[in-house]
Amino acid sequence: MLTNACKYSPKNAPIGLKIEEIDDIHLNIYVIDGGIGISEEEQNNLFQPFYRKKDYIGSIPGSGLGLTIVKRCIDALGGEISLKSKVNEGTTFIIKLKNLT
Repeated sequence: MLTNACKYSPKNAPIGLKIEEIDDIHLNIYVIDGGIGISEEEQNNLFQPFYRKKDYIGSIPGSGLGLTIVKRCIDALGGEISLKSKVNEGTTFIIKLKNLT
């Protein structure tokens, strides 16, 4: 996810990683970028295998599997992944995990 944040953000755009311990059993991880953003239409398909943001196919290398794999791993841990994004304003992915011990 950090690689995607770098890949889809303009040079020198801010990229962040925030880890927030909610309580003894809940942890939130945020991956934040100041990149190109993702339209609502494309957000619905983002975790599908081989799906790539349409306006960047061909200009930025990738297989369209990264976010699918991330989601499956988070699902296997009993967590959740979501995102908030606006076109030309950036994207924040939110990963919520519970008691990993």
